[in-house]
Amino acid sequence: LYNAVMGIRPIMSAKPTRKDHKDIADREAQLIDYQVFSEGRGDVALERYLEQYVDDGTVIIYVPWIREKRRIVDVHHIPTEPDVDEPLDVRVPRALETLIPTLNDLQKLDISGRHWKGLAPSIDPMESPREYDIWARQSHRSLEIKLIYLAPTFDGPVPIIQNLEDFVIPMRSENCQPVTQHNPGGAPWVARLIRIQVDDIKRRVKSGDWDLLSEEDADTIIGQSRIPQTGMVGAKDDSIRVLRDEQAGLSSSFGTKVDGGKGEGHGWVTLIEWYGQDDVDDDGLLEDVIYSVLQEDEKLVRARYLTEQYPVPEGQPILRPFAEARYIPVPGQFYGLSMPEIMEGVHDWIHVMINQAIDNGTLANMPFGFYRASSGLKPEVYRPRPFELFPLDNPQQDVFFPQIPHSDQSFFLNMTQLAMQFMDRETQIGPVQMGQVPQGKASALRTTGTTNALLQQGAAMPEQLLRRALLGLADVWMLIHRLNRRYLPPKQHFLIAGRSLEQDDAYQVIETRLDIDIPLQFTFQATLLNTNKGMMSQNLMQLGAAIVNPLTMQLGIVGPEQIYNWAKDFIDANQLDPSRYLKKPVGIP
Repeated sequence: LYNAVMGIRPIMSAKPTRKDHKDIADREAQLIDYQVFSEGRGDVALERYLEQYVDDGTVIIYVPWIREKRRIVDVHHIPTEPDVDEPLDVRVPRALETLIPTLNDLQKLDISGRHWKGLAPSIDPMESPREYDIWARQSHRSLEIKLIYLAPTFDGPVPIIQNLEDFVIPMRSENCQPVTQHNPGGAPWVARLIRIQVDDIKRRVKSGDWDLLSEEDADTIIGQSRIPQTGMVGAKDDSIRVLRDEQAGLSSSFGTKVDGGKGEGHGWVTLIEWYGQDDVDDDGLLEDVIYSVLQEDEKLVRARYLTEQYPVPEGQPILRPFAEARYIPVPGQFYGLSMPEIMEGVHDWIHVMINQAIDNGTLANMPFGFYRASSGLKPEVYRPRPFELFPLDNPQQDVFFPQIPHSDQSFFLNMTQLAMQFMDRETQIGPVQMGQVPQGKASALRTTGTTNALLQQGAAMPEQLLRRALLGLADVWMLIHRLNRRYLPPKQHFLIAGRSLEQDDAYQVIETRLDIDIPLQFTFQATLLNTNKGMMSQNLMQLGAAIVNPLTMQLGIVGPEQIYNWAKDFIDANQLDPSRYLKKPVGIP
């Protein structure tokens, strides 16, 4: 699944509702691909997405827009000339003109000129100017200038794979979205659990994100979380993770005893984000809201309208920032069937057969025996060694070991092989998918046509699993597009996936978010066949021989652009860089 999804970039293509928006849709698809895989480490998230999709049967993706600011300390050393002796209040302003050309409102806060402050305009006109706290120090070799300021360390959408044990949803809900007339199987509410460091509490209070929590309450919560606790370290909700660590043989700081049963404070708190409906304005009607509550202290720290944080374009439904996919959906239930659940019955069958075969081999190699009660053999445990003899009156008749034939092992081997055939059919992973020739089917793989037909038949049901996974990713792309229409910063630069950096069109920029403020639908082209590089190369070779000929060119069916596209796809299928071998014909954008 991972190779099939990553076989075509960008993964999703955008389709507009108007023909004149086609170029905008293509740029937005390329932008989201860059945001996910270049800025948000989407390859790692995609790997975990597919792993949870197959192993757990249900995968949930949380798609927020994260705008994080951190305190940056930037130190610059400017060399000084030995013969020049200038005071700090003269050297510092001249040095700042080079370091921060847009700095204005520079103010000296002390007489010596060591401490300054100033403002610089932000790139986003909607943002307030950036405030700089400046410290200077003169040495015999250089002028040291320390710039302290708040700067955005991340500003963009991030698809976060949600752990199933940290997600709560009512029974009989089929999806995470609100219950509406067009979504009767939705959930009246959902909740996600988040682990937050106590050091992050005060930062959120000062930034105004947690406006319902006072600084005094924040100090109290931080102080209580750092008090040494007795017993097990960590919250009670970590029992699943602790058990998983113990089964893996790992030592975890959560749930382990320290200093003879006196554990240290773990420094974490649990935040509950509740997405539901509440009558906020007392008009008798329910509004979609987001409540954030600290679980340990039961304090409401934040309350927002759902559409305030996740805006809804006109004419489109209200959606919570969640997308999900199921390996095999179950009607009327939120959780689907996973690959291990499907394999469980046959796996138990194979497990029983192998255990019986091992027990049979043990008895055949070390059989039980009988001896005459009136013989000279004493009833005790004997451990015979080579060339050691035991006195008996009639050894051939006093001792008897029944023979257990090894030929019975063929029954277990046949049953195990039969179970493996059932397992291949259940998992849709047979010899062809493993790169092997099926037994008795060698003649079916002699030509490209018969091989394609066999692969198409074998990929019929796995194609459904791939499409379900891609449909979940299409929902992620749609949620990111909604966020881009509201939160995308100005002058967003990005690279187009698959383009050589030597090409001018590989670099793109979106001036304002209004340039992409259009409704889009996201679709995919990846299948298990067109992402197979070997099969694509053979198919393109046959396709080129069929369409690139004098007749098609005289009829105007094929032109320079079509031949260029065919050659580019053919080189891509051979996993090479097309820009090294091809040049675009004149007039092709």
